[in-house]
Amino acid sequence: MSKPQPVADLAARLIAARSQAAMVALLRAEARPPASKALASEVKAHVNVLERHLDGDRPREAIATALSMVFLDADHAIACMRRDGVLRASRYGFRGSLIGRVAKAALEVRNLLAASPDRIAYLESVEGR
Repeated sequence: MSKPQPVADLAARLIAARSQAAMVALLRAEARPPASKALASEVKAHVNVLERHLDGDRPREAIATALSMVFLDADHAIACMRRDGVLRASRYGFRGSLIGRVAKAALEVRNLLAASPDRIAYLESVEGR
């Protein structure tokens, strides 16, 4: 029996959604699993997945992955993204529009997130670039 992968599973369902509004509707109906070391590890592992989607200019996948990560463990996900510099435009040759879209998508569901104000402020700073 394989281990549950809540981030990967949620991201796959979000990618299959027809629009970003459908992604948000899916999140609103989603039950959040309890915090655990396994969940934190999967969130951290998906920072690299998000980076590949951003580098490959795959907006649907990037937004779905980021939304999955922040929905399941917002503070940890945003801290990992910030620490690894995944949302820095310089990392992608200053093609920052997708990074801004990812931050905006996360901010649009902020009422569903358990995120501290400084994490939200970081996303707001990324969106405004």
